Amino acid sequence: MHDQPNACPELLAEISFGIGGNSRAFSLEGWSGPEDGFTWSLGPRSALNVGLPASADPEGHFALELQLTPFTVPDHVAEQRVLVRVNGIPIGEEHLRAKCAVLYTIPPRCLALPPVGGVKRLLVQLLHPNFARPADFGVNEDQRQLALMLRRLRVFRRPRRPVADITVLPPLQLPKHPRQLDQWLRAVTGLDEASLLARFEQLQESVETGLPLPLAALGPAGTPPQPMCFDDLRALSSQRFAAGQTAVGATDAPYRDFIGRLQAGHLVYVVHRMGIISLSEARAFHLLLQDIRPNALLYLDQDPALPSGAVERVEHGLFHGKLNIADSAPGAWTALCVNTFRLWSADIA
Repeated sequence: MHDQPNACPELLAEISFGIGGNSRAFSLEGWSGPEDGFTWSLGPRSALNVGLPASADPEGHFALELQLTPFTVPDHVAEQRVLVRVNGIPIGEEHLRAKCAVLYTIPPRCLALPPVGGVKRLLVQLLHPNFARPADFGVNEDQRQLALMLRRLRVFRRPRRPVADITVLPPLQLPKHPRQLDQWLRAVTGLDEASLLARFEQLQESVETGLPLPLAALGPAGTPPQPMCFDDLRALSSQRFAAGQTAVGATDAPYRDFIGRLQAGHLVYVVHRMGIISLSEARAFHLLLQDIRPNALLYLDQDPALPSGAVERVEHGLFHGKLNIADSAPGAWTALCVNTFRLWSADIA
């Protein structure tokens, strides 16, 4: 039995860190005091006791999201290695160098324990062996053993989805003549080129780290909208399913238009990185989109295992592709869109 095609993830638990948050009620060990919007994890490990409704189906599809920033010091502490466990079972590992959000699938065996007091308990443990003291590097006089700056933790039930028959499409060679290209596109996708490209919209990772895609256009007539970023989206989704009621002013036309397109659905949002985007990061990006309305996400990076122009279906509505800088011609982007659209169409059929 699968969920409805337009079903959104169901929020089951949320922990907000920092002053005014609720993290103290769930904290077990390894935490500093709350600060403005965040709480530091301390030493080699930290732990939280998260409760889920007793009715949570052990065979359901559950996910854990973390929004965090690693403690780093240039030339001294390059990254924070993090191992994530739920009820003693490892579910993920990261090597974090910058602010990010990550999303992990929670295996059914993590929920196999019987409920206590009408609540299923999840012991969430973060192991972070690269903790360090700012004072040791002259950053400041802080003697705490800092590892991770936590902002939010959420647990979701994700919709069940059917398994796709096709998971990877290789690079395409498009017809070079415009008329032949138009006929071919209509036969394969049912759309002309302008309508196809209008289904795709760029999202930057953040204001600080945003990378423009090496493409001629991401919209019809070569006039893409100003890219929004995931930092914007996190702010807009602070009240789930009510993005239009956030602090976006009536005169902020780009934001208002962005929300309108997002809530309308049926778009593929694109995020690009010159390095590698981990699966846990891509899932967190995708979850932000699904918080508002079921939209798809295509993440492009430089994964050496994927040839330029190829697209793979990672899971329902989440696609992974590659486009080399040398392949930045409009035709290469159109070919990538065709592959993504074909996989996406199979998802929503």
